[in-house]
Amino acid sequence: MLPADVREEGTIVAGGLMDVPPVGFYDSAGEPTGVNPELAELFEEQLGIEIKFRKLSFSGLRPALQSGQIDIIWDSMNDTVERQKVLDFIDYLGAGYTMLVPAGNPNNLQTLADLCGMSMATIRGAAQIDAVNAQSEKCTEAGKKPINLKLYGTSSEARLQVKTGRVEAFIGNAPALLYLASNEGSGSTFDAVTLKNQGKSYYGIGFDKSDTKLRKAFTAALNAVIKDGSYHKVLEKYGLNELGVEKAMTNSVGK
Repeated sequence: MLPADVREEGTIVAGGLMDVPPVGFYDSAGEPTGVNPELAELFEEQLGIEIKFRKLSFSGLRPALQSGQIDIIWDSMNDTVERQKVLDFIDYLGAGYTMLVPAGNPNNLQTLADLCGMSMATIRGAAQIDAVNAQSEKCTEAGKKPINLKLYGTSSEARLQVKTGRVEAFIGNAPALLYLASNEGSGSTFDAVTLKNQGKSYYGIGFDKSDTKLRKAFTAALNAVIKDGSYHKVLEKYGLNELGVEKAMTNSVGK
């Protein structure tokens, strides 16, 4: 099912931040590991081709895809209606909006409305920015101070702001933040607060809209590893089985 030019090249290059455990990151030996690289190994068996990961900034992913430096975006990227204007997504993992706060949640933050007058961090281009800005406007309409949203180039840099007390919270997606809260400092550094009523949210593998054949090949590969159970074994390894999907979905957000 792969396009002829991809088969001839013999390699698919996937762009990602590679600093978001457990989704995609480098181990102590400098090798890609986590959910995405381990799923990629399963896909390699289905597609008969090597998948290599290339580390890029989040804001650099779409330009790299459009210029041909990478073939797909495989990162902790949300499928959104806005992004669907330029990309097609195969949705493969649930990714509910979640806040990372200091252990014990000292400010008792449960919703974005609780952040009025406080500071929050996330990465540039994050899907959650619109939700934060919308809530910030509601804060001012209610006579409260807005949310001071600070943007950073990488997830690790943005999350560090919570650890050092420069901001009250970081906003991101459930897979990375649930894992981080459970593992950082043996679970004593952060708490993760999953936000309710934010609509369905999924991580998606991003494709250029012209690459329909490549997207269909990946769709078939994902459905195959879901069916044979190897997909769920990867998620279970990282404690994310409850975020798994029953089948590959294309551009499912907004439908």
